[in-house]
Amino acid sequence: MKDRSNHKSCGYNAKNAMRGYLYIVLVFLFIDTIDAQKYQLIDSKHYPDNSKNCSLIGNCISTKIIKNDTLYLTIFVNNNGRDLGAYRDSISYKNDTLSLILIDTNKIEITFRFDSLKNRMDTFYTANMPALRQLIGGFDFQRFQYILAGFKNAPKVFQFDNDNLCDCPIKIIHYEFYKGDTINVIDNNGKKQNKWLTFYDTGEIMKLKNYKDGSFINGQYFNKQGIIIGEIQEAEIETIIIYEKEK
Repeated sequence: MKDRSNHKSCGYNAKNAMRGYLYIVLVFLFIDTIDAQKYQLIDSKHYPDNSKNCSLIGNCISTKIIKNDTLYLTIFVNNNGRDLGAYRDSISYKNDTLSLILIDTNKIEITFRFDSLKNRMDTFYTANMPALRQLIGGFDFQRFQYILAGFKNAPKVFQFDNDNLCDCPIKIIHYEFYKGDTINVIDNNGKKQNKWLTFYDTGEIMKLKNYKDGSFINGQYFNKQGIIIGEIQEAEIETIIIYEKEK
């Protein structure tokens, strides 16, 4: 008669181990579910705001405040012409990383049409965009304000649409000196300020442009002898108007 006690014991231990493993997995899944429910997006608002030039300073965090387990977060982002009315906010929080995500809610319409030249059915995908977006598009830069629950401490890493966010600069991020004068200033908001000079390869001033808070004020164009020979205008592109006679 064969002794099956060892086989029974091994089978019993294996079953117990498997049960224990399943219990551990279920516990972790339960904890993850509770943890996911703990961190919630309470409110979000989007405002057109060109006070920061995100194309120069990048998307950045303006403020992050913790109060009564609630995180109040303000970020500036380059909107890239998106119609934010067609998006909804979503968040995820894992490994001390808070990800802020815009989910496109535009509906994609699928239509089929027979192409007689190709002798086949073709499929067309059309985005159902709001009429306002089609006319004017979105604003370039936006200020996003979030209220999030469940945070006793600020996350170590912030992301927006999968890109890491740094704090917005608090000091001038670019400047140069010319004959003791400060020129070509980009302030902490990414805005051009005051006098901007461009030079010929031989060192003489070619262009003088003046800015205030990123807005172009006026500009002059010089020849190599330092004589003003034209006027500079700047909207979306730079235009130089040469005078008929040198002044």
